[in-house]
Amino acid sequence: MTSISELNPNSPLRQRMIEDMTLRKLAPKTQSGFFIQYQSLMVLDSESVKLLL
Repeated sequence: MTSISELNPNSPLRQRMIEDMTLRKLAPKTQSGFFIQYQSLMVLDSESVKLLL
């Protein structure tokens, strides 16, 4: 499994989210699950925008 910190480390938003979740002591698997769901939402959101155009 890929570590959450290895996924697109150049994104300032992602880095901030990782830091916030680490401070809140969320487990690495919880963080991974969160980002997987976030990515799914972003794909769905971008498809929704395309349908509106």
